[in-house]
Amino acid sequence: MLRELRIHNFAIIENVRVVFHPGLNVLTGETGAGKTILISALNLLLGSRADTDFIRSGQSSATVEGRFEVTDPETLRHLEELGIETEDGEILLKRQLSTTGKNRCFVNDSGLTVAALSRIGDRLVDLHGQHD
Repeated sequence: MLRELRIHNFAIIENVRVVFHPGLNVLTGETGAGKTILISALNLLLGSRADTDFIRSGQSSATVEGRFEVTDPETLRHLEELGIETEDGEILLKRQLSTTGKNRCFVNDSGLTVAALSRIGDRLVDLHGQHD
């Protein structure tokens, strides 16, 4: 379960921290409030294609971090197979984009590939939109 999402210099967002709670979490708001930007940042964190256009205007990089609680035995086993240990049942994913085109991914501060990040993301989040 996603417990916390931190976004820095992503699109129009300078800095934001969103805390999620057990159960259903719903993003609502008026047009232009930033709902789609939050979802885009989460998708990036979970391994979707990166684009330097995501970096906030005037900045050289953007960062998205997510703290996840992992309780599913199959997911824990998959993480273990990848050599990833949970800390108190949690992992921290981080993705950094640079205007130079560099794209760095981390789990618990250890580097990993976008493909590995995507495989982990597929097990952590089941995201649905209004047209699903």
